[in-house]
Amino acid sequence: MKYSFTVHWSEQDGEWIARCPAFFGLSGMGRRPEDAIVEARVALGLFIDDMRASGEELPREDVLED
Repeated sequence: MKYSFTVHWSEQDGEWIARCPAFFGLSGMGRRPEDAIVEARVALGLFIDDMRASGEELPREDVLED
């Protein structure tokens, strides 16, 4: 699956936060941007597994066209 992530620094949390806009509420946190993305990818896998198990339709993948 190809979904994009946004990453930003959170002063409040003192960590980087990665979010996947296609999935409301999905995020990961880390001391480095890369760590936040790894955590968000783990969460993405869990979101997808849960949605498939319950028969929900997945959001469209992020596709860039040339």
